[in-house]
Amino acid sequence: MKLTYHYYEQDYCPPEEIAAGTYKRHVTTCNHRDQIDTSLPFCMNCISIYNSDANIEKFNLGIDFAPPQYIIKDRCEDRLVLNFIIRGKGYINGEPFCSGNFYYTMPLEKHTMVSDFNDPWVSVWIGISGKYIGKVLEILKQKSAKSILSIEKRGDIRAITETLLYRTDLGNSSVEYLKALITIYLSYVLNSKESDPPELLTTSKKAALVRAAKRHIRNNLRDVTVSEVAETLHYGRKYFSRIFDEVVGMTPQEYIVDCKMEWVKNALIQTRLSINEIMDAVGYEHRNGLATTFRKKYGCSPSEYRKKFQSSNKIDNEDIYDIDK
Repeated sequence: MKLTYHYYEQDYCPPEEIAAGTYKRHVTTCNHRDQIDTSLPFCMNCISIYNSDANIEKFNLGIDFAPPQYIIKDRCEDRLVLNFIIRGKGYINGEPFCSGNFYYTMPLEKHTMVSDFNDPWVSVWIGISGKYIGKVLEILKQKSAKSILSIEKRGDIRAITETLLYRTDLGNSSVEYLKALITIYLSYVLNSKESDPPELLTTSKKAALVRAAKRHIRNNLRDVTVSEVAETLHYGRKYFSRIFDEVVGMTPQEYIVDCKMEWVKNALIQTRLSINEIMDAVGYEHRNGLATTFRKKYGCSPSEYRKKFQSSNKIDNEDIYDIDK
């Protein structure tokens, strides 16, 4: 099936506009990948392919580098969009996501996305219009009823995407080739029934090490340290940290902090424990330390989070740039 046409698009924002809080969308388009300027700050680079084939009438593939506190408000599109979060964090319709997550948005459904102030997301995304959406949704529903899932090998996803965007003549690909690409990307999305994905990603020995480490961390959350976990499992800290990072995609210390913040988040919503009691439960001696770490992950202080999500479960968009991308 012959392609109708294709083009590349870039969306960038100068650092001085970010610093001044006056972000405006700067868009350039080009007909060839060699014209893409990868040095532009906070780029969104994508290719749009239009077909005369009803199965995939339009195909988009792109990489987003979101500015801090960037918001896409009430977007409603005529395509299915698949998002692979490579780095950073944010919210989709009020629900937090972070690196290692995958989520999708349905055609003609409104959605709002907000990037974290300190750690804005980097994402790989695919947009699909046409009858093939039904097949993609069938695959996703087999994996989970949820719209936010986990992914493996974030580095591979990014590398594949950059190769396709910057070093491959993707615009002249057949519809069958595009279908195959979508299948490859979906293979990185983990089935929610796979409760312990490390077994699928690495050797049984390394998987067993990671499972034991995770279990020990969760059971000793208040006082656990990386050195203590490594010693308990009879490994050197350096070797243990390298294997854990290889399998999980984050360092042991990052995982410990994530577990603590997840516990804090749940305690704020599900209990009436005071902030001091919560601090003590996860081993924080200073309120500012807990608040700073929590704010970095969830975009607000523990007290603010409790007020927002216990009462209305909505994001307070005050002081966030309202960009209709």
